[in-house]
Amino acid sequence: MFLIGNIVACVFWGALIAIVLTAVVCLFCRVLMPGKASNALSLAVLAVFLLFAGFQATLMVGAMYAKGYVGDISDYASALVDEANGQIGSSAQNLDETIHQIEREYPVARVITGRINTDALQEYTDQGLSIADYIADMLRSTLNWYVWRRVLWILGFAVVAMMAIFFFNRPSDYYCDMNNTESMDIY
Repeated sequence: MFLIGNIVACVFWGALIAIVLTAVVCLFCRVLMPGKASNALSLAVLAVFLLFAGFQATLMVGAMYAKGYVGDISDYASALVDEANGQIGSSAQNLDETIHQIEREYPVARVITGRINTDALQEYTDQGLSIADYIADMLRSTLNWYVWRRVLWILGFAVVAMMAIFFFNRPSDYYCDMNNTESMDIY
């Protein structure tokens, strides 16, 4: 039930962020390009932006929620290290078993399992830091990069949406109105 609550909260906050961002993009378009942000094509572009931004914002909020579990994962890894009396770092097999136990308890930790480097881990432990600290730092940096990628995707979508509104909404001056004979120089 707790997981469903987190998912609903992520979708809610993601949708709210997307709505606010869509309003900001619409406002920029109205300020920078008066008359171009109020036709059907502009509204269609903004609706597509709303969907893309909503998806990315939901993923971003989900990653922020996942960052809240990094401390729990670190505590769990510390408990596993204490259980093994510090023997985890002595062999790659023991380290793999510990990682698999962490993955079973916290599936979000799977994002770092392919990136664990035993040489980097050895350097980390040589500095007096624990394996749990190494795992927590890797998770934090991975999730931070994930959040920044979502922000960059949203900004990219915003730029593409504004460019689409600008380039695909030509003012009516470019089209010849055959019914308006006053604008034609016919003698």
